[in-house]
Amino acid sequence: MKKKSLLFFLLLVLTLIPSSVVRANEVSLSPYVKVISEPVVPYVKETIDGGAVYTQRNLKTLFRGDLADQKWQDQTVSTVSADASNVQVVTWQKTGTTGWGGATLRETIVDFESKNPGYMVIAGVNGDFADIGATTMTYQSANTFVRNGDIIKKDTASSSNKGVLGFSEFGKGYVVGRPKASDNIYLKIYQNQSYDNDDIIDEIKIDSINSLDSEGITLLYPGVGKINVEGATIYKGEYIEYKTSNDYYPTTNSILGSFLKGQIVDVITNLSMIDGVNEGEFYLADYSGQLNSKLAVGTTLKCEYKLLGEFDGIYNTLGYTHKILSDGVPMYQGKAYASDTFVSSIHPRTVIGFKADHSPVLMVIDGRGPVNSQRTGVTLFEAGELLRLNDCVQGFNLDGGGSSTMIIRDETGKLVVVNTPSDGHERVVGICVLFVIQKPNIEITNITDSSITVEQTAPIVKGTLENIEIRLDGQTYPMTNGKVVISRLSKGTEYNFSYTYDLVYNGERYNGLSRRVVIKTDEFTTPEIKKFAFGKVNNNEITFDYRINDVDNRITRAYIEFNNFKVDVAVDETQAKVTNLPLNEEIAFKLVLEYADKTIVSDVLTKTLTGGGSSGGGCNAGANAISIFAGIGSLAGIIYISLRRK
Repeated sequence: MKKKSLLFFLLLVLTLIPSSVVRANEVSLSPYVKVISEPVVPYVKETIDGGAVYTQRNLKTLFRGDLADQKWQDQTVSTVSADASNVQVVTWQKTGTTGWGGATLRETIVDFESKNPGYMVIAGVNGDFADIGATTMTYQSANTFVRNGDIIKKDTASSSNKGVLGFSEFGKGYVVGRPKASDNIYLKIYQNQSYDNDDIIDEIKIDSINSLDSEGITLLYPGVGKINVEGATIYKGEYIEYKTSNDYYPTTNSILGSFLKGQIVDVITNLSMIDGVNEGEFYLADYSGQLNSKLAVGTTLKCEYKLLGEFDGIYNTLGYTHKILSDGVPMYQGKAYASDTFVSSIHPRTVIGFKADHSPVLMVIDGRGPVNSQRTGVTLFEAGELLRLNDCVQGFNLDGGGSSTMIIRDETGKLVVVNTPSDGHERVVGICVLFVIQKPNIEITNITDSSITVEQTAPIVKGTLENIEIRLDGQTYPMTNGKVVISRLSKGTEYNFSYTYDLVYNGERYNGLSRRVVIKTDEFTTPEIKKFAFGKVNNNEITFDYRINDVDNRITRAYIEFNNFKVDVAVDETQAKVTNLPLNEEIAFKLVLEYADKTIVSDVLTKTLTGGGSSGGGCNAGANAISIFAGIGSLAGIIYISLRRK
């Protein structure tokens, strides 16, 4: 009887506990989004390269934002936000010489970096919709596509829900709309056989394509048949890229646009007939004489349409379907949009948003996961609300579903998929949107037991770096002349390391911020070259004076290097002689220490020997000689002799 009473009492207590206590770990971020309290379930937040911030959180969202239904769903939301002046927003597609192409997001990033040395992708997501089922132009973008200044496709899909975002070369803003293009395609000429858009020196309107204009300039692409060109100056070219495009919802197979990039290989003044244009080549037929002084064999060029109005000069574009956040208000809320399944059904989603200062935010919401996986998927209203909670005021929906993927570059430089694609793996997609920075080439070049050396090891691709500051455990050390040595550090101690800089380009100033990493000084005393100098010089031999400090016996090899030769020396000696050196040529010598996969190199000593002839080799070292180095080739008689111990 007592046991039954106790059980009844416990059930009564549980019944009377308020529901708010049961859900004590849930914190409302808005009427439509809840978060599990971070002390119970920590969320990921990490500053990555470029000062961008990556987060991943487990949230609950209210289905369609319908307050009456109160249907809450578990989500996993991955986000990367960046300062508008820190990163470049680049759109990229891995393609071949002709046609459109598909690749995974990872493959697209690798392709971008291989074709744009000096640049690094810090994060990326899948981008515009692509026609993956088309029999021709498979993976063609749905909308206008400008890639690093090249206008690949001029047209935007006819659907009213689709539009285009345009980005300048170096951040600090975007435009949105439906671009209008020129009626004619334009010839743009580079200087110095370049393909860099900064090197375009002239542009000329082309009057017709694949149909002769007897008074102007005609561009002839592959596919045109035999054509009479009598009276025209013919410029034959070979292309490195050629693409055609049409509407995303074509009613015919007609070509609406084209893009070509290549080089002139021949100039012909007496040709009367072109017997068709083969793959890999193109022709410019000029009746006007405009090209006489502008094109020659070796000239590089591209042929593309021009975008007009606010899209003129835009460097990258990204197509979207449906604006989901407008002036801070999420769109498509409630049952009113239930009949539009694309808008109101739950799916994995990829979206992009912009804060009031135009800073961009990339977001992926996982979906189609198993029960209790916290990967339900969202409607467009929920996606818009999630962007709003990340301080965005405008937001746009990108390709989603199985395509939804986010990659960041981790602290080791590895590209990591941070969400869970619903296919269970990365899907082949078309255009991707990337956060890109120029590699600043700021590197730690040496770590000892008591110091670190940081250098800018190479210039950047565009612009210059100024105001480089190294941050070490809260202390700031300005870099001068491309180098800073931070000394008086503790042996075997970890330090938080990062750096900042200004990138100056075309009169504009942009901010740069590295990822914070942990470095550690050596636990043992670092070897040191205390002295390396010429001693006695006699005819074709030199005696070197040196002194090496190796308290903890870490050095695995010490040698004098010159003319691609390495002559070993003893760490515990103070002199070494090298004989049979070549005469009448300058020789550069340096002392090198190897230890623990590191090297220490002395200042370079140079000497030109002018007296006497070669002794023909040999060694008379006596008892103190500890090693002999016999060279090869022209230095076959070089001898090393250890002369004096410490």
